[in-house]
Amino acid sequence: MASALDWGPSCGPPLILDQSGDLTQLLNEGAKAEKEFEITGKVPDPACTDDESCKAMLAVIGESLKSDPSRYRKMMDGIAGVTIVSITGADMLVQMEQSGALIFPAIIVSKSSKFADNLTGGPMNLSGATGPPDIDISSTKQIFGLVELWKERNSGKYEKKVYDFPRHLDERVAALNLEKPDHICVQVEDVNQPANDRDGQGKCLKVLKFLGKLLDLILRGAALVLAYVEDCG
Repeated sequence: MASALDWGPSCGPPLILDQSGDLTQLLNEGAKAEKEFEITGKVPDPACTDDESCKAMLAVIGESLKSDPSRYRKMMDGIAGVTIVSITGADMLVQMEQSGALIFPAIIVSKSSKFADNLTGGPMNLSGATGPPDIDISSTKQIFGLVELWKERNSGKYEKKVYDFPRHLDERVAALNLEKPDHICVQVEDVNQPANDRDGQGKCLKVLKFLGKLLDLILRGAALVLAYVEDCG
């Protein structure tokens, strides 16, 4: 987890794509630990909790304090925002906002959350979809959300709050035709062919179709990254 934030001694990532909120929590807890360390010299003790993930996080923060006691605060200053996918992560970020602990803007890609009505922009929209989201839809929304946060990083449009996925971005995703996943699998039926062979062919075609969509997503993401690299000069 910590390696994702390791961009060298003097910088960090400009944006965070956070599946579950763990990276955002690490930054937040790291910054708090740095402030306390400055005042009291106290280093977080992993033994203070029984939660294994918390133990690991506190250990990482403790090691960071030894090498650079202001690392997380410096890193936070350069981060334009985060997109979050999991409902658990979305709930955690909303609680951080409500307590005043959120350190940069967040855009939620999840389709629902018990805190949905408290999100800036109102209840989360469902984009006309039913059932679990397709990987290409969710990933495309993450990319568009990150681009939006970067584009508006100096405009003041997004404060240190949790935002629903913007409607104008939702419309752009729908325009890419990724909101209508195609689950049709064409099979060549042969009455003389064993049924298990026909099932195998169908599964292979589904895998190929999925790989085609995944490649298309990667190419779209690469195009967006290149466009913003050029925009940043």
